[in-house]
Amino acid sequence: PARYEAEDGFLLGHWLMNQRYAKGGRHHKKPLTENQIRRLEAIGMQWETKFDLLWRDSYLAAKEYYQQHGSLEMPAGYITESGFCLGKWVRRQQYAYRNPEKNYVALTPERIRLLEQIGMRWESTDSWEHRYNLTKSYLAEHGDLKIPANYKTTDGVWLGRWLYEQKKELARPGTARLDTAQRERLQQLGIG
Repeated sequence: PARYEAEDGFLLGHWLMNQRYAKGGRHHKKPLTENQIRRLEAIGMQWETKFDLLWRDSYLAAKEYYQQHGSLEMPAGYITESGFCLGKWVRRQQYAYRNPEKNYVALTPERIRLLEQIGMRWESTDSWEHRYNLTKSYLAEHGDLKIPANYKTTDGVWLGRWLYEQKKELARPGTARLDTAQRERLQQLGIG
């Protein structure tokens, strides 16, 4: 643990954390030498922090999603079968890339390369447009928009709820949530 203190009072956990940072050169004035790295590895030093391991596991979930769907286009609320909020994780990576000074997520060049290999687009997609297209697909497949309240698309969108919200917005003239083009497109589908 980072707060581990040896019997003599030495802050060993803190020292080990500093060695990890010094190895990577991240925000450290004096990087470790190759000899220091070898000596630490000889006594079993683990270089990955719990945050590195968490990022790797999250990345593997994103990679699995990419292999199944061919992209990382998913709603921000998408949750994997194991209960992981993958949609939010993808959005955090995009935000960190666009705002490196404002985020705690460390997107190293290696992490950026790994994400780009699985189709990461750094600008998030328009979720309204995505849901609209899912609604069009549902209409084409089923011939109507009588979407059950519990209907969920393969990528995790509660489409019935979204459609209900759009109907409410259409009933409110002059709301800022729908622009004129969106209103017209919904009405063309017979929503109103």
